[in-house]
Order: sequence, then structure tokens, then C-alpha cells
Amino acid sequence: MNCDLPYSQDRRVQILQEFAALLPQSPHLATYVRHLQYSFTRIDLTESQLLSTVLKSLDRIEILTLSNSSDLEAPLIPDDLALSVLDTIRSPGLTRLYIKNLLMWFLRGVGVGLTSLMVNYYHKTKTRIGAKPTEQVENALVTHEAGIMGRKIFLTSLRVEKHFLEAVRAFECVSLTKGPQSRLELSELVDIQVNNLPLSFVEEVTKKAMKLKWLDWKS
Repeated sequence: MNCDLPYSQDRRVQILQEFAALLPQSPHLATYVRHLQYSFTRIDLTESQLLSTVLKSLDRIEILTLSNSSDLEAPLIPDDLALSVLDTIRSPGLTRLYIKNLLMWFLRGVGVGLTSLMVNYYHKTKTRIGAKPTEQVENALVTHEAGIMGRKIFLTSLRVEKHFLEAVRAFECVSLTKGPQSRLELSELVDIQVNNLPLSFVEEVTKKAMKLKWLDWKS
């Protein structure tokens, strides 16, 4: 399912309505949806409820692509939708996560099945990537982190862009390079793509990548 195309708000809601109505009628279709691509724009209550309903019905997602294409200071994502997104992100079946211009706390919710991570922030984005979650979402994140305490996320593919470090290092639990609470294990990395980040970061990451076969670094 792809809602990352330049649809109008009305068309996007119509697609969600049709898909949300289809799933209860043909629940077996949910097992075939393995890749979900969605772009947050102007989230209203109707769209939020529909997307949350769709996410709760899809329990076989393996690849999730989320982006913020709005010009808001931060995507206004209601708690019920944020919690549904987190349920998908922390699913053990999710292997690839790609996020663009989204709040950094989403990374705190990743599950131990993740093998490929791409994080991208455009230079001129207005998204406050370091903004804190609401109390309800924070409680869900803390519970999730406690539930996988001591378990590692073994990445085989990593792609990071400019502005990544300044946000990710605000959360030691997902620190890529340092910190006693680090959950991301880099020793299994096979390919790395790094854009607009210092050489020191590249050196730090590649020292941990014992199986590295491909490196693309652009300063």
C-alpha cells in the first residue's frame, strides 16, 4: 500500500476509507500486505482514525516507510495513531524501516527483528526532530524499552543522512556508536551509506562492521 504519492487530502482520505472498508470484508488480504509506505501531511481526525484502523489490521508488515511532507513545525500525529505506528514499528516481523523528516522518538520503538534502517532529514525541513512525545506515547515507549532490555537489534544495512547524529544522540538507547544502553548492534553490517556526516562518524561505525562489503560515503 502506497500513500506517499502527491494525492490531495480528500483523495488520500478516500483511499484510506476504501482500504479500511475492504479489510473487514476480505480479512485474508491483510496477510498479503508486507510493505506499507505512508507520508504524513495535514493529519485530521478522520485520516488519523482511518490510518490507525488500517495499521491495526495489518500484522504482517515487513517493510515500513514513513515520511513527513508537511511544512509544519512537527507532524501533528494524535496519540492513537502514534501508538498504532509504534505497534507496527516494534513488531518482530518488521525487518526494514525507512523514516524521513519524522520525530526522533519513533526510533525508540524499533523491534529486535529490524535489519535495515534508513534515516533521512532534509536540510530545510521544519520538523522539530528532537521534539518529545506526549506522556501517553512516552509511557508506551518506556514499556517497550523495558520489554526488550538487553536484547540487540542486529542491523545488516544502514543509511543515514545529515542531521541524524544531533537527534539520535539525544537518545542513548538508540546510539549507534556509544553508550551503555545501546541497542543497535553494528557488527553484522554488510552495507552502509552515509551522506553529509563527518569522516569520524564513518570510521567509528565501520570499525564495528565486521562483515562490511559495501560503503558509500558522501561528505
